[in-house]
Amino acid sequence: MSRFDPSPVLSETMKSADERPNREVFCGKRRNFRRASGRRKGAATLRGFSLIELLVVVVIVMILAAVGTVAMQGVSAARNLTTAGSMVLDQISLAQQTALTRNTRSRWQIIEVPDLRTGEEKAWRLMRVQVFDPTNRAWQTVDRKLLPVSVNVDPSTNASTLLANPQPVDDLTYGGEQGVSALASSIVFRPDGRTSLNPNSICSLTLRNPRKANDFITVQIDPISGRTRTFRQ
Repeated sequence: MSRFDPSPVLSETMKSADERPNREVFCGKRRNFRRASGRRKGAATLRGFSLIELLVVVVIVMILAAVGTVAMQGVSAARNLTTAGSMVLDQISLAQQTALTRNTRSRWQIIEVPDLRTGEEKAWRLMRVQVFDPTNRAWQTVDRKLLPVSVNVDPSTNASTLLANPQPVDDLTYGGEQGVSALASSIVFRPDGRTSLNPNSICSLTLRNPRKANDFITVQIDPISGRTRTFRQ
């Protein structure tokens, strides 16, 4: 019976143990090589935007800006129309309260003047409240206001019956000039707060948004009591 000789096995084991670190080093270098090559490949694929892509982005931004500007202008015009309606109501109410508190006649006027803010031609845009001074036998201005730029008074007598019989005025101070001649439509209030309008008439003034034909406010004045109310389309 032959005896088992462990020398060859031990030698192979030791040989494998001696070669293992070399493999690990080799594998480590290989992994590093793969990582380095991956970084080089990724760096090679990075690039900037092309001219066509930049132009497309610029065009999209311009379109969005144009749409936003139009939308904001429409919102601003609608807000100005609401403000104009409130201004007319406040001015008429001020004229009536002035007649009651001072126990004398007062009047509210809307006057046809050019717009010095934009250079537009004459239109019904200037309002003023005056009180009659019995001592000097003259009208004195208490308050005056201009309608917002983007609001127009409908000049047709069907929509604005208050403009049916305008009267000339020559005591207007406008644009730094005194004695400016213009046309004015008036509502005169008596000391008891009632108006001198025809009791059988329908008194109205229509304000329009020039950007929307169907967006308007009609101010209606009771010809007897002088009470006001508005209708918004």
